[in-house]
This record gives sequence, C-alpha cells and structure tokens, in this order.
Amino acid sequence: TLLRIIASAIVTSTTQAALVVYNMDTGGTLSSPASSVSANLAASDFTSPGYSMSYITGVSGNAVNEFGWEQADQPNGQYFTFTIQPDSGYRMDISGFSFAERAPGPASMAWALRSSIDSFASDIASGNLPSNLPVFFTYSVPLSYANLNAPVEFRLYAYYLAPFGSNWSVDNVSIDGTVSAVPEPATVQLGLALCGLAILRRRRSA
Repeated sequence: TLLRIIASAIVTSTTQAALVVYNMDTGGTLSSPASSVSANLAASDFTSPGYSMSYITGVSGNAVNEFGWEQADQPNGQYFTFTIQPDSGYRMDISGFSFAERAPGPASMAWALRSSIDSFASDIASGNLPSNLPVFFTYSVPLSYANLNAPVEFRLYAYYLAPFGSNWSVDNVSIDGTVSAVPEPATVQLGLALCGLAILRRRRSA
C-alpha cells in the first residue's frame, strides 16, 4: 500500500540489541575491550584513567576489581569510563544501562552514573553497596536519549563510606538501544511528497 511505501522510504535499517557489552573476560591492567559491539557503532575500551585495573572472578568469567577508591561525601575524580559513538551516517537511541557490582572489601561503597550528555554535571543514577558482599548485584538504569550522532562517554564514579579500605568490582556492563541510518535529505523529501499525495487522494475520495 501507499502507506507502506512511505514508511519504507523514510525509515531505514535499525538494529535492536545491546549496543555494547563489557564482560571483562579479556583485558589488562590499563583497559578491557568491549566483548560485543553493535553494527555501525564504535566503542572504546573500559578503563579507569590514572589507575591500574585488576581482575577477580565475576558473574561468569572475570570482573574488574579496582583498589584505591577514596572516601568522600560525593563522587570524586576516580571512575570507570567508556565511550560509544555511531558511525558516520548513523544515529543511536539509548534506552538502558546495566551492570553487576559487588564490594568484596571491608568498606561499603557508593556509586553514581554520569554521562557527557550534560558534561557529567548530574547523576543519572546512584546507589550504595554493603561491604563483604558475597555475590554480584545487578543494577539496571532506564535511559531515554534519542537521535545521538556524537560520542557519548559514560562514567561510573565510586567512593567508600566506612569503615576503611576501598575496592569495588564491576562486571557485565551493558548499554541497550538502537542504531539506525540517518535518512538522506532526498529520501525525506520523497517521504513528505508521498505523504502529501496520500492526503490529497484521501480528500478526493472523501
């Protein structure tokens, strides 16, 4: 039908899946590469600038286990980070962020998620984690970012609460969403023209 022609002219291919996943099963003391990346998307390594990363047994496989987190009343300069970016001619919608965490040391931990979308000015989500946690806890954050065509950096800040010591383990970091091709101007104009034609035919037949 004409409406299907209009839809196919305007909407291009879209990938619905996890955009990027970091399972921490490979990597070194400086960074851990993404274990899967959606088509038409680039992802940096998962890293902690200025700090060496170690690994322990995670949910399945390895997890990043970072020492040296500081005590503070709010997230400070130490964080885990990674960046995702759609390829040229594509855009991404981001619908969710999830990760597994535990505090294997004697200190309870607090964390906060921020992004470059607002220059890391505010927390997207935050939470506390008790010390000596025997299992990983998975936390999911719903997001609603649309039509992004520039790089987006995510940061997981953390700091310990009490009584002393500071190590924090993170595993299975995942960003959900879609990647789609940006329609060419000529394609958009064709779609608008077809929409106008459909409206005109309906009026004539009314």
